[in-house]
Amino acid sequence: MKYKFWLVIIILLMGFRSPDIFAQVNYTFTLANDSLAAPNVYEFDIYMLNNDTSEFQLAGFNFGFLFNPEVKDTGTIKVSWVPNSSQLENLAQLPRNFKASVVKRDSGDFGIIIVGPRIPPGHGNGSIISNKGMGTKVGRLRLTCNTNYNSARMNIKWNFGKTNGLYPTTIAAYIKNWNTNVTAMGKYESKLVNPVL
Repeated sequence: MKYKFWLVIIILLMGFRSPDIFAQVNYTFTLANDSLAAPNVYEFDIYMLNNDTSEFQLAGFNFGFLFNPEVKDTGTIKVSWVPNSSQLENLAQLPRNFKASVVKRDSGDFGIIIVGPRIPPGHGNGSIISNKGMGTKVGRLRLTCNTNYNSARMNIKWNFGKTNGLYPTTIAAYIKNWNTNVTAMGKYESKLVNPVL
């Protein structure tokens, strides 16, 4: 009985500390500067801006983007970073697990681009995200098709759903030394021109 009492006290105290431990963060991810670098190569930049004056230390991230599968026809898309395009302080945080595929659903086909996560580096080793200009450039993503792209728009969109084969965008930051999922606390914008390929 005595142990149950102390367990309840500890749980209550942890509950009262939660707002301090898991403080709010404010950031914006932006997709920008898309272009067709070659008939089969489409690229765009990904920026992360810290909207606060307090330090934002990135723990990790993974991206899920939807795209128009008509652009590739029967071709296969390879996803990669443009070399030396990232401004992250710790380049070991830059994901290297990529996949582009088409998911069939009741309402039609969806293209999904997966940029998979890497193991978080630990508090004190994460990249500090800038609060100036557009923020820190995560990198320039390159989508290379093994055939020329069809004359259609890529229609890149953020994805947060994880059902029916879709892959969600997830962001984590170090808050009070804790690796914390902060996905819902951010804004996700697109300034892509979205040209006909």
